[in-house]
Amino acid sequence: MIKKERLFLRNSLGQQVMFLLSIALLSTLIVFSLSVFYFVNRTENEAWQGRQSEAARNAAGKVSSFIQRVEDSLLILSIVEPDHHVTDPDELRALLDQNQSLLEVIRTDNTGTVIAEVHRDDSVLANLITIPQSQWFLRARAGQNYIGNIQISAKDEPYLIMAVPSVEGGSVAARVQMNVLSDVVRNIQFGETGRAYVITRKGQIIAHTNAEIVLNNTSIQDRPEFITLMSEPENEWFGTFESFDGKTVVGRASPIEGTDWLIMTELPWTEAFASTRLAIGVLGTEAIVLLFITSWLMARRVKTQIMEPMGFLRKGADEIGQGNLNHRTLADTGR
Repeated sequence: MIKKERLFLRNSLGQQVMFLLSIALLSTLIVFSLSVFYFVNRTENEAWQGRQSEAARNAAGKVSSFIQRVEDSLLILSIVEPDHHVTDPDELRALLDQNQSLLEVIRTDNTGTVIAEVHRDDSVLANLITIPQSQWFLRARAGQNYIGNIQISAKDEPYLIMAVPSVEGGSVAARVQMNVLSDVVRNIQFGETGRAYVITRKGQIIAHTNAEIVLNNTSIQDRPEFITLMSEPENEWFGTFESFDGKTVVGRASPIEGTDWLIMTELPWTEAFASTRLAIGVLGTEAIVLLFITSWLMARRVKTQIMEPMGFLRKGADEIGQGNLNHRTLADTGR
């Protein structure tokens, strides 16, 4: 009975020692794994944020430059005497020939009467009977430049109306083909499946890699990411949200200078943090293998260096206690 109790105590002590060592090792591995995971995740997050920011800025710069070129052309026309455009309409025609994105250009006086006009396809602006009430005319007559919202033509092509004030208090307006927006979002490349789209500050999508989204006048006005975006200073934002097709994505939004638009880039979360997921798998596997091997080695070490000598001492104590004074202890054997 006494031997069984001593055996139990010996095994219990060994288990306690192994348990404490295992806990210490496991804690070390967990802290190390979490540290590596945090570093990889943070590095990857910063890398993708930088790449998306660069893509968004480049795209925004292209759109802004395009709008600025059209606006500069209209401003040049606005400082020419109106009679010159009446007597020499070829100057307006030359402008259309030089800028293929211009579909129509008109010049009006301060009452909204059309002084001169040229068009590439249909004469839309010049035939409007509501020019004096049109927002573009009222803004231009008030001395402000105007950039309208994207509209879709009967041929399913996007266009917008731009206008600038003229020297005599009238306006110079143009219908501008906006395929440049589609070209910009289509040519943005980052990652394998990254994409971009252009939205207004009212949430309407005006350019997307999926043309149907634009033709359906899709709006994200009520979506959480848009609400958060519009609350950010200068509408600069980076975050995680759910895309139209139900995938979790990381996105970046930047304003397009000179317009009322924003460009949004997005990338599936699984692609953006592929290295993080790989690190989790590798670290988890390595931690389990290392824990198993180290525990096995520690168990052997504890057994040979602690448990066996303690057992030998207990045995010697029993022998001496029973009167065997010639029994040699662990120190006597030199072990």
